[in-house]
Order: sequence, then C-alpha cells, then structure tokens
Amino acid sequence: AETPAQAIGSCVYPLINDPYREAFKDIKEPVFNGGPGGTLEFVVTGLKGTQRTLETRVVPLRNDLDVVVGALSTTRDVTERKRVEAELRESEARFRGLTQAVPILVWTSLLDGSRDYSNDRWVEYTGHAVEESYGLGWMDVVHPEDREGIREALLNAVTSGRGYEHKSPFRRAADPHRPHRTAQQQG
Repeated sequence: AETPAQAIGSCVYPLINDPYREAFKDIKEPVFNGGPGGTLEFVVTGLKGTQRTLETRVVPLRNDLDVVVGALSTTRDVTERKRVEAELRESEARFRGLTQAVPILVWTSLLDGSRDYSNDRWVEYTGHAVEESYGLGWMDVVHPEDREGIREALLNAVTSGRGYEHKSPFRRAADPHRPHRTAQQQG
C-alpha cells in the first residue's frame, strides 16, 4: 500500500515487525475463545518505512449471555513515550555515573526529606547500607541531638518550597560523629 486508503481493510500482520508477529497473534486469538486478553507493545514499519512503537490492548467483547462475540481492541502510538523513557534512563545512568565518580557524599531526597538515592561514598563513610538509608533511615547517622532540628528544617523547606541548609555531625562507620554541612535545593 502506498496510501492509507489502500491499507484500509488490509491485514495488519504484514506491518508488524517479525519479532512481534507471533506475540500479536498470541494476545489476540485467545480472546475469541474467552481468554482474558491483554496488552502488548510492538514495532510496526509503516507505509513509508518509518518504524513506530504501538501499544495494543485487547479484551473479549461479550453479549448479554456472556458469550464472546468479538474482540475490542485499542491501539495507540507510544513511540514518543518510549523515546522519552530511553532518554530518561540514559540521563539517570549519566547522573549515577557522575555521582559515583566524585569523592564526596551525594544523595537525593524527595520533597518530604525521605532519601531515594545515595552514592557509594555514603555507604563507605557511614557504614549505613543504601537500603537502610531509604526513607528517613538516613537520619540514623545524624547526631541524636540534631535530628529534631533537621526534621523541623525539612518540614519548613517542604511547606515553604525553599531549600534548607544545616550543619550537623554524621556518624562515620568506624569513628564518632564528624561535622558536615548539608544544603538542599528544591526542584
């Protein structure tokens, strides 16, 4: 087909790239036998050779007697979403590579102050496993006398939408607490 009008009424299978054809059939055909249906992402090569990623969802279409009389299928182009997801993965990999390469403690937190990332220097310095640092577990390495002040600073930062800065001792893996300056920016 050279035009969309020529493609109307044609079988879609030839447009689906080889690795996805069987999966496409496997998701659609069981629906006609009462199967539950499902979702599949697949790549097609369009009329002019352009490749696009599509997502199709198919479910059985039943009559009043609960007999399958057809299939209801929706398909949408997710090419742009897939491109953005790939760019995000690459950006995250660059960020993690950078934060692992620097000789300082690096972490990120959500707006409520709960930790969602720590670099290896954090683990080496504090002896606190990354998993133990998630959420507010990172507060365990802050000197006990400073924890409440930091919680208040975090709450103020969240409610005001501004960052905060504090100095407090962190417990080192093999040593007592040592002073650290911490700054957090919103956004």
